[in-house]
Amino acid sequence: MLDDLVKVIETLQQRMRSHGATLRENEIRTRMALIDALLQALGWDTADPATVRPEYDVSRLRVDYALLRLDGNPAAVVEAKKLGESLEPHRMQMLNYANASAIRYAGLSDGDRWEWIALSEFVPESKTAPTAIRFPGEVEEQSIRWWELIYRTADWLLRMGHLTQEMSPVSVGPNTHLINDTGVHPNGNPFVPPRLLETEKTKLFVFTAFGRQQTVNHTRHLLEHCGQNPAEVFVRVGNPA
Repeated sequence: MLDDLVKVIETLQQRMRSHGATLRENEIRTRMALIDALLQALGWDTADPATVRPEYDVSRLRVDYALLRLDGNPAAVVEAKKLGESLEPHRMQMLNYANASAIRYAGLSDGDRWEWIALSEFVPESKTAPTAIRFPGEVEEQSIRWWELIYRTADWLLRMGHLTQEMSPVSVGPNTHLINDTGVHPNGNPFVPPRLLETEKTKLFVFTAFGRQQTVNHTRHLLEHCGQNPAEVFVRVGNPA
């Protein structure tokens, strides 16, 4: 099978050399000539609706390909661009497509270059920010900041009864508490700033002074600590206005 795949790749490379000019003009030509062919060589039959679903709708968005599991749900989504088009401006779009429907893998290709990202390994780029968040059963909240990712998640968990006073503290290291009822870390340092969550029966402090990647990791940890699936929380990420 590997030999067959190598032959397909060699054929596609020759196709790009011979027909690059026309493929660089149009995304549909690129999909038909390059992307479909490689997906089929990898076992994803683009002509079989049980295997690949083109123009797949995900939470009011549309992605070029959904690669389906045996149960009919997407294992991955792929966004296609015309040959030679820069992939970087479309990276956030691709990730948002996958995140919108809790799809684990997202791909982006111009037929020559391929990028694959596992959502669990997503590293936010330096100039990006979360622009919306949606928890299960709730409406989408707009215009959030990185620190609010942890805070709003903790607030939702508390309101839903998934986070209780008895579960405090929630630690993310020997000297760092993410959540506790004192607003002070184990080493004696106070939470700065001290962000408070309070109900009639519960009073908890949330520590949010983390970098982008730590914020994503700790939000995921908090959800799992409270028995919730991070994949069910939708976060849209993009470039702030």
